[in-house]
Amino acid sequence: MRDAPGRRYAGRTATERATDRRRAFLDAGLELFGTRAYDEVSVADLVAESGQTRRSFYELFDDREGLLLAVHDEVVAGQVRAIVEAAGDPPASLRAADRATRAFVDYYAQDSRRAHVQYVAVVGVSRAMEEHRRRMFRTIAARLGEWLGPAAGDDGPARRRSALAFSGAVSELLMDWLWAQDEPLEAIRDEVLALLRARFFPAPA
Repeated sequence: MRDAPGRRYAGRTATERATDRRRAFLDAGLELFGTRAYDEVSVADLVAESGQTRRSFYELFDDREGLLLAVHDEVVAGQVRAIVEAAGDPPASLRAADRATRAFVDYYAQDSRRAHVQYVAVVGVSRAMEEHRRRMFRTIAARLGEWLGPAAGDDGPARRRSALAFSGAVSELLMDWLWAQDEPLEAIRDEVLALLRARFFPAPA
């Protein structure tokens, strides 16, 4: 029989314990999906890394893909928070865009597992995962285009396209950095800043 949500055990309610178990699995997912290929990670691996039980895993997630999706979305949410906090409110300016771009790259410098989850682990997992990834990527690009405003184009579709093009270039730079690990992330950050300035804030002729 399940505990009532408000009933306490060892000083914590069932809801609090479920939250703790979910956190443990999310942390395990970040560690394993952020350092290995998806196919190399089993439910048994996730259970062992989390210190939880297999039963607890299936109470919280349908399968490995469900946990990967949750980890991916948490990584993206953290990325967006970091960018928004650094960028501030529109209108966009070169200084604000520089701050946002530095925050974007620094978010991965703080923990490279985040980049691996977002740009490598979720690719090719399933059609449903790919559709989710594409929808999220498109939504974030549209949001970037809105923030950039006229600097990105004359109307909404134009701004989304230019933001998508910029975001795609940044994604490729990060994936290459993850794959090769042959140059410092600071060099990638400088290249991203150069792309941003050239595309959205070119110097007057």
